[in-house]
Amino acid sequence: MIFMYFYELQLILRPQDFSPMFLGWPVAWMTVFPGFFLGLLLNGEVLRRKLPQFYLLPFFLGVIFLSAVYNAGLENFYPPTATFMKRILVFYMIVFLVDSERKLRGVMTMFMALAGLLGVHAILQLTTGTGFGGIAPLTHYNPPRAVWCGEWDGSNSFGVIFLLAIPACLEFLFSRSALGQKIVAGVSLPLCAMGIYCVDSRGDTLALMAAMFLYIAMRFSRRRLAFVVITAFILAGAVLPSRMSQLTLSESSAHQREWVWEQGIDLLRDNPVLGVGPGRFVKHTESGLIAHSNYVSIFSETGLTGFFGFMAILWFTFKGLFLVIFNRGKEGGIDSIRMLVSKFFFLRDENPGHNPDLARALLCSLFGICVATLFIVLLNDLLFFVLGLCAASFIVSGGAQGHVPLLFKRSDMRTIGVLMAGIIFFYWLVAVYEIF
Repeated sequence: MIFMYFYELQLILRPQDFSPMFLGWPVAWMTVFPGFFLGLLLNGEVLRRKLPQFYLLPFFLGVIFLSAVYNAGLENFYPPTATFMKRILVFYMIVFLVDSERKLRGVMTMFMALAGLLGVHAILQLTTGTGFGGIAPLTHYNPPRAVWCGEWDGSNSFGVIFLLAIPACLEFLFSRSALGQKIVAGVSLPLCAMGIYCVDSRGDTLALMAAMFLYIAMRFSRRRLAFVVITAFILAGAVLPSRMSQLTLSESSAHQREWVWEQGIDLLRDNPVLGVGPGRFVKHTESGLIAHSNYVSIFSETGLTGFFGFMAILWFTFKGLFLVIFNRGKEGGIDSIRMLVSKFFFLRDENPGHNPDLARALLCSLFGICVATLFIVLLNDLLFFVLGLCAASFIVSGGAQGHVPLLFKRSDMRTIGVLMAGIIFFYWLVAVYEIF
């Protein structure tokens, strides 16, 4: 597990991007490679579970390779393929090494602690003008917005760290957990909330509200649900970041995204099978901007083939977490969106004596990042770190309660198709018809 903790440290704190001691070192590769191979040696039998993600991730990698070769030539396949290969290894490393609920709790506890530490950094940035490492906030915004370094040098991406940590903090804080874990959750929760406020990202704030609604709906009984939701939104209204008041499509940033999304749809129409090539969105658009959406980036750069692979990975990750939750209550399986919606308000009685429900916390965090990436591109290691934790939660829970198979059925194919069509239709309505 030492490799897991070192990987978390470099993923979140990024010493390789600001510390002279580590500057320029391939720290991620130095932890992922040995962690993956050690995990494979110690726990390689996990692959016998036949989780759909185990072959969907290599499939997505294959699409990235083919798209790169088709659009840019064989000599240019390496950068995007190698980058995504590392992300796949991150996923497998987590699945191999995090093979018990105790280890999963440890990884999530460290994530909460690191997110809380960066919350302190964000507060310092806006109160003193500099945070850790002498890093200053983005001062061309009014008010300034907090950032970190490396992959977190943008406020929108930086805020996702806090977004992911908050559901875990709530779960550990209000469940029966070890005293140390409860203290970490209690200290990190307000710091992460302040981090979201200092980041001042409308997309992250909307995603947090969506994640919190899902968490509240699953956490509280029906009798208390309405009261809790109303109270939560009243409190949220009092502390929303300043840029939330500018949430309209006529605002320049929103209008820019709308224009970029329209160009992404045009690229998909012209290159429906393999897209324009990974990382080549900017070169094929008039704006010269990134896609400002994971989904637009993927379906324009890798076509419907890559978009299918990505949406299938997300669907089976969600499905696995829901199966863990519903199997505890003997509520049966999930084969479609209709069944998922019908079970959405499956609520257990509140019982403060329960251990932390790690599947519930991860489900809400994953839902939050999926909403946030409607507006930002975040196809980085953090996403696959979360996907790996979700898969580990499913495998660990299956071992504890009797394995529930996660199979790729015909109904799943229909569901993935509906999700793909729905997302493309959403961006078409927003970008072309400006319906919102």
